[in-house]
Amino acid sequence: MLLLLLVAFTLVFAAFFSLQGLRNLSTGLDPASAAATQQAQREITAIAEQNRARFETQTARPTATAIPPCQEFTIRTAMANIRAEPDIDGERLDRLPEGTTICVIQAASANSEWHLIDRNPNTRRIEIGYMHQSVLRAANPTPRPTASATPITLATITPRP
Repeated sequence: MLLLLLVAFTLVFAAFFSLQGLRNLSTGLDPASAAATQQAQREITAIAEQNRARFETQTARPTATAIPPCQEFTIRTAMANIRAEPDIDGERLDRLPEGTTICVIQAASANSEWHLIDRNPNTRRIEIGYMHQSVLRAANPTPRPTASATPITLATITPRP
C-alpha cells in the first residue's frame, strides 16, 4: 500500500511539472526569462542602430592622387648626397655616383637652390629626398632660344606701266 501511495504521489508530481512545462512553453517563458530576453532584444536593437548611424556618417574613401611628372636629371659630380631636408646640414639619406639618373619633382620652394626628388620613381609612393642644384644636370634640357637677325626689307620702287 505504501508503495502504491508513493507511485501515485510520483505520478501526480510528474504530471504537475509536465503540465507546468507545457504551459510555459505555450505561453512563453517565465517572467525572469522574458525580462532578460526583452533586455537582450533592446541591446541588440541599440547596437544595430549605432552601427547603422556609423555607416551612414562614414566619409568616402580617398581617391588616388595623380603622380607628379618626373623630370630626369643626372648627377654631374663624382658623388652626390641625397638629404632629408633642403639644407646642407640635413640628414644624408643616400649617395649617388656621377651619371646616375634621378627623378626631380619640383623645386623645394620658391627661389630655392634645392630640388625635391623621388628616390624611387618606380612606385606610386614618393620617397622624398632633396638634392642641391649644383650637383644636377638636366638629362633633356629645353633648348634656349637664340638671338637671330631679323631680315630688313628694303622698299623697292615698282615702275608704272
